Amino acid sequence: MKKIIIIGAGEAGRDVLREIGKNPDLGIKVLGFIDDDPKKKGLVINSSKVLGEKKDLRKIIKNKKVEEVIIAIPSAGGEYISQYVKICSEAKVSFRIVPRVREIIEGKAHVDTLRKPQVEDLLGRPVVKADVYELQKFFKGKKILITGAAGRLGRNYHVR
Repeated sequence: MKKIIIIGAGEAGRDVLREIGKNPDLGIKVLGFIDDDPKKKGLVINSSKVLGEKKDLRKIIKNKKVEEVIIAIPSAGGEYISQYVKICSEAKVSFRIVPRVREIIEGKAHVDTLRKPQVEDLLGRPVVKADVYELQKFFKGKKILITGAAGRLGRNYHVR
């Protein structure tokens, strides 16, 4: 059984727990929840306890031998999600995320559709995409300055 922790003991987190409970063939054991609402600490939801908050996650991952973290807060901003992604990456544990509220409303995804976090999740906004060929033609022979490396993503991650 794969041992997981669910981030967020709200409705989306409960939906994930319910889906896992309905599908024992997934081979997943929910060890509990992480939630930053102090009123939820110690709360038991369908036999899964709220074990702590974000600051406790590293210790919980290590002590309980967590194999995966599911981030179940579809309304969370990019800064918030990137903090969890950073903790999971440093702890060398895999992680997935429920889709953002906008994707659910637009019918592009459902709460039970888990996926790897995308750049949009960390930015908190859509990614600007451009045609590389057109950009090359436009900038050919020009000097340019690229900014933004100290923004939300740049200040949290280092190029290796």
